[in-house]
Amino acid sequence: MKIKILPFFLVAALSAPGITLAETTDTTSQSMTQSLFSHVLLRDAKRVQAAAQQLQTALAAQPADAPRSAAVDAAFAQLVRAWKAVQTAYVLGELDSDMIDTPQLIDTFHQGKENLNKKLTQVLASGETPRVALFKNSFKSINALAVFLYTDNTLSETERAYADYTLAALLRHFSAIVSAYQAQAKAFDADQEQSTSFVLNALIDSAYKLKEWRV
Repeated sequence: MKIKILPFFLVAALSAPGITLAETTDTTSQSMTQSLFSHVLLRDAKRVQAAAQQLQTALAAQPADAPRSAAVDAAFAQLVRAWKAVQTAYVLGELDSDMIDTPQLIDTFHQGKENLNKKLTQVLASGETPRVALFKNSFKSINALAVFLYTDNTLSETERAYADYTLAALLRHFSAIVSAYQAQAKAFDADQEQSTSFVLNALIDSAYKLKEWRV
């Protein structure tokens, strides 16, 4: 009997902690790639989009110059978890060349030698509006958002304004990911072996990077 090794290992990999294929409902009427696309890739993309919107809601309710609320903390933690799920199995760049660089725009961790915390501390002290001050892509990343929210336990009016601006930029990226995945649904299912290879390679690449960063 011939065993399809690639799908087997893909299912095993996606059953690991943080990857949620095991949570899906009965999908016997779908091909493996359709199920993978609908219940992992697209669903996770929609989850990070919703998480960003939830953080926007929490920030809107956050008083200026007041201690950071538990709602903001919870929403930010959910945003990070949701983004990591998307990032780990991100294959959109293989399907749409315009989306290759999107993860690097969202998350600048381990990119270059820029001291982002130092730069953003200077930016916060500049007194410039967010549109003027946050001119670099790295200043509108999820890493920058963490700096604006967690410099200390209090969110100043400036920190909140910068966080709002950065979050809006991130939400545009997340929405673009959702739209692009939706546009590529048929292409993903057209060549099932190639598509599962894309996902497996993304998972291997993510695991390798995690190992290297821990060393």
